[in-house]
Amino acid sequence: MDTDEYEWSPRPPNMRERVIAALLVAALVIAGASSYTGWRLFGDYDKAVAAGITILGVIVFTRLMPTARRR
Repeated sequence: MDTDEYEWSPRPPNMRERVIAALLVAALVIAGASSYTGWRLFGDYDKAVAAGITILGVIVFTRLMPTARRR
């Protein structure tokens, strides 16, 4: 697969979007690890917090983030 076959549409992600994506991924990893390992960082709501962050991440990534398209 050649990377020249793809282009950003409408533009590459800017620094703000990259930081938002990194924060969402970090929050998802922490919530998922807390649920899986039993850390109980969010009390009895570990699974609910992980599910909520997942839904928020899907919405943000599908609506706000630019996409790569094949030329």
